[in-house]
Amino acid sequence: MTAPECGNRAVIGHRGTVKEMPETTGFSLNRPEVADLIQRRKLPDVIYVTRPTMPDLREYTQMLEGIWDRKWLTNQGPLHEALEAKLGAFLGVEYLSLFCNGTIALLVALEALRINSGEVITTPFSFPATTHSLFWNRVRPVFCDIDPVTLNIDPARIERLISPETRAILAVHVYGRPCNVEAIERIANVHGLQVIYDAAHAFGVRYKGNSLLNHGDISILSFHATKLFSTIEGGALVCGSDVRRQRVNSLKNFGIADEETVIGPGINGKMNEFQAAFGLIATGNDGTGNFQSPPSDAVVRGTP
Repeated sequence: MTAPECGNRAVIGHRGTVKEMPETTGFSLNRPEVADLIQRRKLPDVIYVTRPTMPDLREYTQMLEGIWDRKWLTNQGPLHEALEAKLGAFLGVEYLSLFCNGTIALLVALEALRINSGEVITTPFSFPATTHSLFWNRVRPVFCDIDPVTLNIDPARIERLISPETRAILAVHVYGRPCNVEAIERIANVHGLQVIYDAAHAFGVRYKGNSLLNHGDISILSFHATKLFSTIEGGALVCGSDVRRQRVNSLKNFGIADEETVIGPGINGKMNEFQAAFGLIATGNDGTGNFQSPPSDAVVRGTP
């Protein structure tokens, strides 16, 4: 079906129906004066909204030479282990597991908490991966509206959405601004719910003197190329005990517990040595240096 040829604008409505809308005399890029203004104010160079920070090519090449010599490309190689230790120390968390990306970390977080049915209350204001992880784990997302100031999930609206099917709260620290973690924790404790934080934007954020990642049952990070800290693709999962971390590490490695034991279905969520090398350069050249000091506590209007 084609749009009618008339002086009205045609828009495609529900189920492909065509609706006519009258032309307005409002703003249009096609108006000569607007086009002239754009041309006169055009910047000489392109300004990118996001662009990855690249490591020094010579340093990265040196680290690649080490990978070539060792022929250890993945499966908890030495660069993987070095990066995992350095990130844990820098972020102020004890139990951190590296992942190939943040989405797989979210999938494993739900499985680690055995959330594979029922409902999870979450925010509609996030990257699609947050909600997609629920669908992949056969969980129904229940959307809770956001606080208009912080843009985070609004704790005042959570309890009315809780049902007998509710298993957890999946909140997002939007743009690195901490959720109201105390209020969410109180609600979770009263109703016996798990709490997962999508902290993809919250690398290095500290709250009241401690890492924001220590709140909730699990927090996940993204190290995508667009993030402040990048491993090209990559991510991490932070939890609160060694027992849970062992389960996480098994789940991200096909359910393998040791050389002879597979304890259950898993997935391939491992970070490889090439990703780890990219990230290690940010920690101090060849991985022997240190990050800069962690950022100060988040102090944002409207943040608890």
